[in-house]
Amino acid sequence: MYHKIISAVLAQAVREGLIPFNPASRAVSPKDAKKEAEHLEPEQLERILEALEEEPLKWQAIIHFLLVSGCRRGEAAALRWDRVDFKTGIVRIDSNMVYLDGKLFCGPTKTSQTRSFSMPQETMQLLRRYQLKQAERYLALGDAWQGTENYVFTRDDGAPLAPGAITKWVRGFCARHNLPPFHPHTLRHSMASLLIESGQDIVSVSKRLGHTKTSTTLNIYAHMLSQSDRENSNIIGAIVYSKKNAR
Repeated sequence: MYHKIISAVLAQAVREGLIPFNPASRAVSPKDAKKEAEHLEPEQLERILEALEEEPLKWQAIIHFLLVSGCRRGEAAALRWDRVDFKTGIVRIDSNMVYLDGKLFCGPTKTSQTRSFSMPQETMQLLRRYQLKQAERYLALGDAWQGTENYVFTRDDGAPLAPGAITKWVRGFCARHNLPPFHPHTLRHSMASLLIESGQDIVSVSKRLGHTKTSTTLNIYAHMLSQSDRENSNIIGAIVYSKKNAR
């Protein structure tokens, strides 16, 4: 991280003519230490979902969506209603909301790729309820409604929702319900971990996460795959040696 900061500062100095070249460009950037992806255990998720029932419908929809889709905050904030197909239960992710130069900007996803995936029926029903609630809010505000892009998750006045606002809300949510603090991105890791633990193949999990390479998924969730591999060892052992042990 420090190398990137120093390199950026020196690059700006080159552009301003203060130094002839960027010495940091010749340095080998140190590799970041690998960290296991933080995820929530099923018991923790149960507590979160129970507490969530006491919160406004909008936030119930946001948190449920982040958990079952594995989307990034910005991808959820950039989602539009015409990308949600209630008939098929499929959602298309093709945009990402970022805060740039003091303004919200809706651009391409982190990988500049589009992906579609199925959603649980329960989540789609929750989104439908929220959509109706949002429509009621729109009619109540009239000209004061700020929404123009048909975003799914918005501020109460219809204006686009900043990804940071989701993080801020989660922080307050944890404090209100005496829950261990977690980051919205933890829900993404939790979804992936749950799928891997249940035996889902890494290719389908990687596709749902929006990774361009399965190697990225493998690197992030290597510890979960190790646990699954131990389970695979027990299963194959039981199959191979069951007849021998029965003699």
